[in-house]
Formats: sequence, structure tokens, C-alpha cells
Amino acid sequence: MKIFGFNEENEHPLELNQVTLELDANGLRKLANFFSKCAEQIDDDPDGWDHEHLSDYLGEELDSELVVYRAR
Repeated sequence: MKIFGFNEENEHPLELNQVTLELDANGLRKLANFFSKCAEQIDDDPDGWDHEHLSDYLGEELDSELVVYRAR
């Protein structure tokens, strides 16, 4: 697994060695469901599935975005 991040000053992703998530139990459950759904979609279409945004999955705008991208 590789972790990448962006900030407003960089247009290219930076590889990160640590990420800290601040969330409550409900948020953690939503995140776990998101990861599970992404895994199912990759299993269903391993060559066609590319990435998914957490905000799209939840149907709401977030302060910070989380994107899962399939390893090639």
C-alpha cells in the first residue's frame, strides 16, 4: 500500500509515510463500509475499476477528500 497526499500548494501527489484520521465511531464505520464497497467493486470489475471518492460514496461534500485508487 502506498499513501499519497495533496495540498493546495502542490499539483502533484506527495508520497506520505503516515496519515492520521480524526473521526468518531460512526465516521469510522462509514469509512469501513466505503473500503469494503471499493473492494467489492474491484472484485466485480478488476480491469475496469479505477478509483472512488469518499465524498461521492457518501453523497456529501467533505472538508477533506479521500480517494481509493486501484493498484496497477
